[in-house]
Amino acid sequence: MKSFSYKHLWSVALPLMLAELMELLINITDILIAGRLSSIALAAIGFCSIYHFGFVYLIFGLGNGIQTFVAKSISKNKIVQAGDGFKHGMLILSFLAFSLSAIMYVSLDLALDTLIQGQELRSLCHSYLGIRLISFPVIGFITAFNMFYLGISRSYIIFIIALVTAGFNAILNYILVFGKFGLPGLGLNGSAIGSTIAEGLGLVIFVLYSIFDKKTKPYLLYNWSGIDKKIIKRTMKFGSPALIHGWMSSFSWIFFFVLVERISTEAVAASTIIENIYLIIMVPILAFSTAGSTLISTAGAKVLEFNNIVLKTIFSSLALCFVLIALVLIFYQSIVTIYTKDLKVSSLVQTPLRVVLTILLVACISNSLVGCINGTGSAKYLIYIELCTLISYFIYLGILYRYQVTDLNIIWLSELVYVVVLGLGGYVMYKSGKWKGYMLE
Repeated sequence: MKSFSYKHLWSVALPLMLAELMELLINITDILIAGRLSSIALAAIGFCSIYHFGFVYLIFGLGNGIQTFVAKSISKNKIVQAGDGFKHGMLILSFLAFSLSAIMYVSLDLALDTLIQGQELRSLCHSYLGIRLISFPVIGFITAFNMFYLGISRSYIIFIIALVTAGFNAILNYILVFGKFGLPGLGLNGSAIGSTIAEGLGLVIFVLYSIFDKKTKPYLLYNWSGIDKKIIKRTMKFGSPALIHGWMSSFSWIFFFVLVERISTEAVAASTIIENIYLIIMVPILAFSTAGSTLISTAGAKVLEFNNIVLKTIFSSLALCFVLIALVLIFYQSIVTIYTKDLKVSSLVQTPLRVVLTILLVACISNSLVGCINGTGSAKYLIYIELCTLISYFIYLGILYRYQVTDLNIIWLSELVYVVVLGLGGYVMYKSGKWKGYMLE
């Protein structure tokens, strides 16, 4: 029996985390530029990023079904079936993405009026999101390509294209936000336009590469033979836990920032910085989780490999997370200064950030375990775990909202509630052994 080593895990995780970081760089670039404009612009981009990603998480979540379907097909040496999984996944994500664009367009005014109290902040968010809503179809197509190449263990392709996309985004943001080369400065709207164009260019590169790459041709990605309802059903089954998680997570983050906005604009700006650092360190945590899921999928019916992969995933995630947390603590002042020069905002960051950094260590264990269980395809039980986790999270935030808690440290402890309940759910699932039967499918 083949034994999966740390080398196998890192060979999948490293390109993936670099690719995810490159994708996150679009968000980082927007936030860094907003911080140079004003504290309210920083607060606006923070809220907009969460609101926009709230919709995008649905696409990412369902996209996991493509990755699992493709990886399982490859483990059984069914090359053409893996390509069929990509095509049907593309169809599913296209429908979802266009629907999300329409939903955001129709509901944007009402949503922002309900969620944001400050008029100036609400106006900035409306302009930015009014542009970004057209990006969902492009993101849907890109996600399908990402999950396909991840499923066939060629995640370095994702990294290279994401790196080029991030480069386009940085250049376009600089030109459009500040008005360079004779163009007018568009502020946050320029950032929204630049990010959307950059994503479109990234999609073009993906399409061209998939057409001319010889290694991709056996998958018959562009040979359409009709709709197979069984493939759609299986893809939806594999992706449904992450889809539900994406939907609930999106709402939870929005609820979180609504709670913070009740404190002050500066609190939103500070939480934007904390959330950005949090997401950067979550990149390797989620990458190892996804890598573990991929290795479990390709392990096929080899149940004995599960424990081996889970332990290696947890240890690798913790090791890299320790390093990143140490770097943040050592260079704390320099890092915060990159985001903002506002002393009031900077003073609000320090203590909550330390709380979040501690919570991330728990997240390494929880996400690794649940990610590996996800690789077995045990969708039904993962849905229960996600629901219990997010219900607990909402209850905690609801209590804080009810009693008008304004301490950022206590508010950010909501992340501890999330990762602890997630980890406990994963552990109960692991001990039950019910996931074993799904590895045989």
